[in-house]
This record gives sequence, structure tokens and C-alpha cells, in this order.
Amino acid sequence: MKKIYKVLCLGAFMVPAMLFAQKPEVTVKKTSETITVDGVGTESAWSASPKTDIAKPYAGEAPVGASATFQMLYDDENIYVLVDVKDDKITVDTDADWKGDKVEIYFGLPGYVPGVGASGSHARQFFGVASQDWADGTTVAHWNGYSIEDWAGVKSRNTDGVSIGYNETNDGYTYEFQINKSALENVDFATIDSLGIDFTLADNDVDGAGKGVRNRLVYYNSGDLEYKNENWGAMDVATLKFEKAAVSVKPEVTVKKALETITVDGVGTESAWLASPKTAIAKPYAGEAPVGASATFQMLYDDENIYVLVDVKDDKITVDTDADWKGDKVEIYFGLPGYVPGVGASGSHARQFFGVASQDWADGTTVAHWNGYSIEDWAGVKSRNTDGVSIGYNETNDGYTYEFQINKSALENVDFATIDSLGIDFTLADNDVEGAGKGVRNRLVYYNSGDLQYKNENWGAMDVATLKFEKSTPANSLFMVKKISSELYIDGMADESEWKAVPTTAIAKPYAGETVEGASATFQMLYDTDNLYVFVDVKDDFVTVDTDADWKGDKVEIYFGLPGYVPGVGASGDHARQFFGVASQDWADGTTVAHWNNYNTEFWPGVKSRDTDGVTFAYNETVDGYAYEFKINKSALENVDFATVDSLAFDFTIADNDVEGAGKGVRNRLVYYNTGDLQYANENWGAMDLVGMGFDKTTSVAITKTSNQLAYIAHDVLRFKGYNSAVNVEIYSILGQKVLSAKNINQLNVSSLKNGIYLVRVNGGKQAFKVIK
Repeated sequence: MKKIYKVLCLGAFMVPAMLFAQKPEVTVKKTSETITVDGVGTESAWSASPKTDIAKPYAGEAPVGASATFQMLYDDENIYVLVDVKDDKITVDTDADWKGDKVEIYFGLPGYVPGVGASGSHARQFFGVASQDWADGTTVAHWNGYSIEDWAGVKSRNTDGVSIGYNETNDGYTYEFQINKSALENVDFATIDSLGIDFTLADNDVDGAGKGVRNRLVYYNSGDLEYKNENWGAMDVATLKFEKAAVSVKPEVTVKKALETITVDGVGTESAWLASPKTAIAKPYAGEAPVGASATFQMLYDDENIYVLVDVKDDKITVDTDADWKGDKVEIYFGLPGYVPGVGASGSHARQFFGVASQDWADGTTVAHWNGYSIEDWAGVKSRNTDGVSIGYNETNDGYTYEFQINKSALENVDFATIDSLGIDFTLADNDVEGAGKGVRNRLVYYNSGDLQYKNENWGAMDVATLKFEKSTPANSLFMVKKISSELYIDGMADESEWKAVPTTAIAKPYAGETVEGASATFQMLYDTDNLYVFVDVKDDFVTVDTDADWKGDKVEIYFGLPGYVPGVGASGDHARQFFGVASQDWADGTTVAHWNNYNTEFWPGVKSRDTDGVTFAYNETVDGYAYEFKINKSALENVDFATVDSLAFDFTIADNDVEGAGKGVRNRLVYYNTGDLQYANENWGAMDLVGMGFDKTTSVAITKTSNQLAYIAHDVLRFKGYNSAVNVEIYSILGQKVLSAKNINQLNVSSLKNGIYLVRVNGGKQAFKVIK
């Protein structure tokens, strides 16, 4: 028993001791990407490098308002360190560096004895003082009377194999270090397994008496060794492990295939653009610093073209008609199969395309550079509406957008169906300097940071990321409609729980160049065994009604292409349907013909828009517009079987016809899909161009209605639904005047009221409804 007891006691003491002795490990990734030591850290390798907190108070000190993280990389010759400091007050002391805020890095090299300190053998300390980037490379590390020779192993300037970049941020500062192996006893990163490592962040915000009190955070050493008042005096280091495989250098952009027609107008409202991810053009080029400008890009492709949409935010748009490179512009670079990285846009298998702010090259004849150079002087540079490239420009409230269509003929006829990838890069030039120095190019790029030959020009030494082509059809190429378990109540309210679970989709694309102001719309769709349900919510600052001709007023139109429909033929063709609702008209009696300006519904083949022939709909005027809810029975859709059909084609139009007097009936329209590029472009119904609708075969949850109560007028009678007993009502005009009231009623004759919109308050205002007479 005694022997067993002794063994147990030994184990009880050994386990905690072993745990206490364990040192944390930091794994440093290898990079083959060139790192520019500027304190910014925008290279893709930094994005892939994990951040580690410098968070342990040193020797009981307590920094307030400061925190930090570090990241590390290495290549064959250097270790790179990026320290990001958050600090509410940056303190600098020009007499003694240790009295100000600073970052310190400690290394224990092979043979280092833990605890001896930075002045011992095989030890190194590097540091950077807040607000100091040591740009001249000559100032000694400590400048308060001590020369660098007095601090063995302490190297903190831009000499002796150490370079430092400093960057002051909105909430603190960053330091980026490049430490050559020559400053680390020429240790071989390729064969060494690990080094010792630690960090200190000093936050010295005390002024007056006690100035220089060092409130520090460390990564590892907590100050429990000899000389615990100084980390450098008794270094205790964690373990830095070297990951031997290089991290991926080149980022990849995946471009989706578009199944719809893309109109190159600089707007980008097609559904394919809405589904395409945005990527930032955010890396400063060769140390340049744009102020007030930023950009994103999106890309799509089809069998013949690559499409590019660049959205630029810019507080000042600068144009120089003499030299394009002196103004704001967007540049796109391609490396085609066989391109040699770094050769430049004038090399073989390379292309540069650009657009200059305020210029859409509409005539297609202006040469790419118009300051005395012809396009022939710039091999591979194609930037006009000829040679397979079309450009659309759009000036926005906060900048401008460029949309490019680049035909494969401009890209050496590369086959998008079989090619795996191309090289890609972007540049945004923000040239706002006037007077002396005009044309100074402050640029942001996606990838090339300007570390190759001719680094003053991206086109001169292209270094490209990878553009990957997604071969499968995008999952969102079909608009998927969910199935419900029972019929919906058609009241224009769409307050069932199932509607609330369906996302709204914007009807947002201008039709055939028309301009809608003050109106917007969204739609939702559901289906059950026998019906398709559609809810359209229109926001409109001015609702226009024309009782003589429906097409002269505001309205909602829905288009369907059924199995066998020929795209582009129109709503009057075989297997096509158009349904519509005119603002302020709910067709409650179900007898009025679809067009009431002397045309009978028979004159419009396929046009079914009334409460007969399998179509029911309800209208609801809202606070900021109006809504339409449709129930379209399969009998109105050639009895298509929703259970077996794979898809239908559909589209939406909202017409916002607010022109009065001369020109009344000018139709300003927004559509979901068809932009009017087919025959009869002035009418969606005349040349329908439709997107696909898929049917989700899985039944969703049962429907619960949030409110079954409704007030409406039919045949001069105010009626109520969803009330179990008689109600008290007050009726107000649109101007807020009470025009009628009654108590304890189930319905009310309102023939005395003029036609118009009224507010009905029920049971003392517990419910309120807008009704139309």
C-alpha cells in the first residue's frame, strides 16, 4: 500500500508540473508572395495568416485602452511580423523610447538559454516605437544616450537586416517587420524546426510624475524570472514552429455562368448580377494612397463573353481630356493561356481593358489612348466599343460604375466551356491632384502590388490572380417557388405566415431605357396542388388611374411562358399568358373585361386579367403605394401539372405612368427580367423574354393567418370578413374628415359616398382598413 501511495503521490505532482512546463506554439506559414513592408498588410498571404493575441499582463501591470494581435510569415530569407495595435491614446517620448508606446519582439535562437535575456548569447530583441518608422535607416535603436552597441542583440532600425514599416490607423497603429536571416545568426528556415518567440506591447500613457511607467501586455513571459521588471532582461520564450509548405499565393475569383441576357448599360440590375459576389479592389499599389475612393468588381460569363461590373465610390471624379492616365479610371488585366507573369500587358497573351470616368466610348471609334497615341502603339490594349469589347458607363450618386462585355474574340478566342482558368487583375486610379503634380496616380489594385519590373505601372509588369470558371449551372438560375399545404385567402394583405417565410425579390430593371422615379416593387410566389399565388408590393409616391385606358395608368403585369412557348413571340402567341391588375381596381364583380377601352378580352389572345377564367385577385392600397395578390388556377395555365412540370417561364412589369397632359400614357416601367431588346421592344407583352421558375416539390409548413379580418366595399355596400359579431364603424375621407358612422352593424350601405379612397375604423380604432369605392 505504501508503494502504491508513493506512486500515486508522484503522479499527482508530476502531471501539474508537466502541464506547467508546456510552452504554447505559434505556427508560421511559408509564403512565396512578395511582402511589401509598409505597415498595411494587404497581401493575400497576410489574409491567410492567423492572428494571435498579445493579451497577458506583464508582472501584474494593467494596460487600459490598449490591445494587440500579431501575425507571422516567412520565406527562404526573411521572417515577417505584422502587429496590429488598438490604442485609445498614442504616447511618444522623443528622449527615451521606453517611456512611450512601443512594440517589442523577442527571439531565442538555437543554443539560447531561457531566462538569460536579450543581451545573452543567441538572443534578439527588435522593436518599433509608436509614430516612428525609422525611414532613414541610420538612427540608432536607443537614442537617449545609448548607442546600439550597448544593447547586445537589440536591432530595431532599417539596417542590419531589419526593415520596418509603420502605419497609424483610425484606432491605433500597426508595425510590419521584415527580419532577414542575417539578423538571426543566419538560421536556415528550410531545415530548422522551431525558434523561441515572444512579444511585448508597452502602453505608457502616464504623464507628469511617474512618466514612463510601463503598462505592458505580453504573449508569453509573465515576468516571473530574474529581472522581472524587463522582458528583455530575462527572456522566457514560447515556441515558433515553421510550416514547411508554402501558403497559396494567388487568390482565386470564381466567375459564374449567366443564363440570362446581360444588357451592357452600366446599371447591373439583372438577377445574375444580384447573385454574383462582390470582390473589393482594395490593395494600395506600390505604396500609393487613394483618399476618398473605393471599388468592387463582379464577373459573369456565357458561351461567348465575359462580363465585368465595377462599382466605384469616389468623392471627386477627375477627368483629363488630354491624357486618360491623368484622370480617374478603371483598368482590367487578363493573362491568357501561355502568358508569362510579370511581362506586362504589351506581352504575348496579355490584355488590358479600361474605362475612363465620364466616358462610355459610345461611338465605338475613339482610340484607347487619345493623347497622341494610337491603339496600335499599345499592344493588347483594347478599351473601346470595337474589337469585341462593349462598355456601359453610369454615373451614380456616390461615384460611377462600368460594365464591360468582352467577347472571346478579344481574348484569343479562349473557350470558356473547356478552359479551367485565366489570370485576372484590376486597377482603380483616383487621380485628384490638381496643378503641380497633376496626374499623380493614387491607385488601388486587386492583386499586383507593384513589386515587379516597371512597378510604376501595372500594365508594364502584370502579376495576375486566378479567374476560375464555374462550369455547372448556377443553383439560382431558376426562381424556386415553395409549395404550401392549403389554399390562401386572397385579400391583398398577404398576412399568412407562409408569405412571411418567402423572401421578396425586386422588380428593379428599367425597361428599354425608361426611367421610373418614385416607384419600386417586389414580388413573392407560392403554389399548391391547383394554384399559383403571386403577391406584388408596389411603393409609389403618386398612384395614377385612367378609367378610359388601363395602359395609361399605374399597373402590375405578370407574364407566363407555358410548355411549348417560343421565347420572344409575345403574350399573344401560343402557350403564353399575361395577367394584370390596374391600380385602384380590384375587379370585385368579376365581370369587367380585361381591357375596357372598347376592346373586349377576346381581342387579346392569352390575356386573362379578371376574376373569371381561373384568375382571382385582390387589391389593397397601402400607406406608401398598393399591393396586388393573385391566385391563378392551373385551368388558366393550360392545366399544367405543378406536381410533374419542371419549370415555367415568367416575368413581371410595373408601369408607373405619372405623366399628365401632353404625353399622358408614357409608360415608365420596371421589369424583373426582360429589358426590351427583342422585337416590339416597346411592349413586354409583344416580345416576351422570360426567366425560369422552378417548383419546389417539398410541401412547406401549414398556413396560419395572422389576421382574418377585412373591410371592403362591393356594390355600394361596406362589408366585413373575419368578425364573429356586429361591429361599430367610423368612415373617414382621405382628408381625415368623418363622413359616416354606425354602430352594431354587419354591413352598411355607402351609396351616398362619392367614389374615392376611405379609411374605415372598426370598434373604436382597434382595426383600420383602407377601402375604395
